[in-house]
Amino acid sequence: MGVTALALGVPAGLAGCGDGAGPAGRGGPPDAVAAPATQRDGDAIVLRGDASPQAHGPLVLGGTYLVRFRQRDPQDPSVDFGQQTAFELALVRNAGTPRQRERIVLRDAAGSGTRTVRVARGRYVVEVRFGDFPYEVRLQPRG
Repeated sequence: MGVTALALGVPAGLAGCGDGAGPAGRGGPPDAVAAPATQRDGDAIVLRGDASPQAHGPLVLGGTYLVRFRQRDPQDPSVDFGQQTAFELALVRNAGTPRQRERIVLRDAAGSGTRTVRVARGRYVVEVRFGDFPYEVRLQPRG
């Protein structure tokens, strides 16, 4: 079974977020939250942010993906994520239109996790709805 070709529509404003003074968020007020980042790593799509809620996209997706997430507490590396707010990730197709459809892909009170999902070809906004810590989500196309 083949995977539908992936075309990544990363808006220019999301690629390489930051103020040019180093990693996103540096150079602003001390309490500023970095803008979410959407990048490519080979054929994978990598989403990063400091807090939720955040929206990434729109992205053109289609096929089967291995979706991995991890979150970390920069203040306490030993935090028990099982006792924290569940990390929640949703795919929103046709965002902002009467045909909008939403699908929860992940909801897990853990420091990391993996799911395999199949999505119909279309434009999606990937929403990180809940999670109290900096996160990284990787969408890896599967064959």
